[in-house]
Amino acid sequence: MKLIYWLRKLFAKKNPVKPIPETKKRHVQKALDMMQRPEMAKFIKIEYPKDAKGVCSRVIFTIQSNNVGDVGVNGCQVEDMIEYCRNLIKSLDTSLHCDENRLTLQHLNGALDWQMKRGNDRKDRKVEGKDEK
Repeated sequence: MKLIYWLRKLFAKKNPVKPIPETKKRHVQKALDMMQRPEMAKFIKIEYPKDAKGVCSRVIFTIQSNNVGDVGVNGCQVEDMIEYCRNLIKSLDTSLHCDENRLTLQHLNGALDWQMKRGNDRKDRKVEGKDEK
């Protein structure tokens, strides 16, 4: 029994378990860093952003409540969530490139374009930030 104890102790000294560097960013954090509107980052919270094997990250979005014209900016919009997802796929694609990621990015870019068109249309009609169609 003592022999096993000493062998484990000796082996542990020669081959210590190397922790994953805490400076290594996860894809969930990289996606947040890539946001075009950095001010939206305060409405997107990442729990467990450090890279640690077996530990899942959690992304929490605070969604805008009511109209910006009535209450100000108090959360992120749909296009911010789409952009975050697009950035996440971009980051993942740098590690594991595939056609499916390319097609997903194409569709997410299309979704952002449609949201931009919607926003521009609302601005042109002077109903942006109001509870009107």
